[in-house]
Amino acid sequence: MYRFDFGFEKSTMKLLHLQLLALSMVTVFLMQGCLVAGSATATNGNVTTSSSSSKLNILVLSEDIFKNEPDVGFFQVRMGLDKADFSLTWVDQKNYSLVNPANYNDIVVNSFLPDDAAWLDTLVDAVNVTGRGLLFFGGYYPVFAESNGTRIKALLPVKFEEPFTVESETYIDQSWVSQIELDANPQYNYNGATNASRNSVGLLDRGIVWTSSPLVEQRIFVADAQAGADVLVYSPGSGLPKTNNFKLGEPLVAYWGNMPYGPCVNGRVLYVSMGIGFIETNFSQYTITGAGPFWSRTVIANSTQEHWTTWNKPFGLWPYFNFFLYQSLEFLAKVQDTQIDTYAAWPLSPIPHAAQATWWMIFVAFLWVFNFILFFTLGRRKRSGADLENFEADKAAGEKERQDKEGGGGAGEVKEPVQATSPSPEPEALLRTNSEDEGLFIDKGPRPDDQA
Repeated sequence: MYRFDFGFEKSTMKLLHLQLLALSMVTVFLMQGCLVAGSATATNGNVTTSSSSSKLNILVLSEDIFKNEPDVGFFQVRMGLDKADFSLTWVDQKNYSLVNPANYNDIVVNSFLPDDAAWLDTLVDAVNVTGRGLLFFGGYYPVFAESNGTRIKALLPVKFEEPFTVESETYIDQSWVSQIELDANPQYNYNGATNASRNSVGLLDRGIVWTSSPLVEQRIFVADAQAGADVLVYSPGSGLPKTNNFKLGEPLVAYWGNMPYGPCVNGRVLYVSMGIGFIETNFSQYTITGAGPFWSRTVIANSTQEHWTTWNKPFGLWPYFNFFLYQSLEFLAKVQDTQIDTYAAWPLSPIPHAAQATWWMIFVAFLWVFNFILFFTLGRRKRSGADLENFEADKAAGEKERQDKEGGGGAGEVKEPVQATSPSPEPEALLRTNSEDEGLFIDKGPRPDDQA
């Protein structure tokens, strides 16, 4: 078998072999990634660009807005990443009354609802009558304990413990609260159905690996799902009441909408139990009269405790979180499935897209060319050094051979007998000196032929 040998030292050859092996592995890895991304995009051949030609108008109700305070505005940052698809309008306690929810494609509620019956009715009608989408995150909702929150709770696809109290149902840092894992309901694997089918609800889970999610903690405890609701994500549990509509655990992400699949005549509602971002809560102790939900509660003086916490920040930083926002808001706004990007096609997904894959392959090709040039250049240089060393060795050997021949006798020799000044232990030995200057052979002892 032919063996390449460019005169490298073993250590240099080993280093170059390792370098080429590493480059080969990187090439295979990048090509595989590009192929996987390409095949994932191919699953929805109609999707090559952003979901729609125009942005969706989104109304966001949240107190987590920049206020020059530490950690405040985390949810605003996460929501604002997808500037290509969404135009966001943020409202809080100061300015909510200035907007009409019916004028937006979707409404996002994140830990803020005004205790304003007329405006809340407008919000419910925007979903039920006008057909707007509602994405509702868990958080701090004191209105749920009041009569004004009744219609909002009835709009959601989940059930809470009643009578509802924020101190018992809002899980933050109480002794009974712990981190929980998320699991996806396999019933809703997306099968490519259109929006006309209930199976299309599975699109909300499309491309999202929920089991890779960080553990979550802060949330509103959900007792059960509403009859007819679709639970997409849950926390596994056991020992649930037999009367529950959902028996696999605590519902965390649930959906319903578009009659007959829920109470919404035209709209769609997605509930996410985990709150996101900076949320301020006030827990108090009360004296209670009457029966819930229409009870009377009086705050006990000096019993209020404030909780300033960024809810589920690791979940908000999860790579799938923003894709979940994008996919959900598009679906709730009734964008056709084929017009909603897959995770591979979505421009903000952290995988190589067409342009990035092209640049990666150009970079890898450059690395291959550079390494081969380096490989052969170092080999040629090493051989040149080895040839020079061999030339010098051959020259020295030739000179020694010539000198040995000249020292063996010949024409033009000059011999002078030299009288030994002391007895030699071996009189037969010959001591000869080869003069490099004159090329003369000088005999310093009797020659064997003279004694004969």
